[in-house]
Amino acid sequence: MFWVGGDGTYLMAASKILNDRIPVVGVNTDPSRSEGYLCLPKHFNQNIDDAIDKIITGKFYWYLAYLQYIQNCIQLYSTY
Repeated sequence: MFWVGGDGTYLMAASKILNDRIPVVGVNTDPSRSEGYLCLPKHFNQNIDDAIDKIITGKFYWYLAYLQYIQNCIQLYSTY
């Protein structure tokens, strides 16, 4: 599933997907004003096809900082 928006949109979309085998990928619609930590890294906004190709072929890797941020968000939101 691909979602377009920001981190809030990504979290809302991910909460709707009940099958953990379906990957959820967010595309930040305003990378000039927001980081979009849960979305694809900014450099993929100009080349979505490259990101999709890397995801499908298993060659897409998150930076460690992104992974840590995502883990922190999951822990934070799971307490609500």
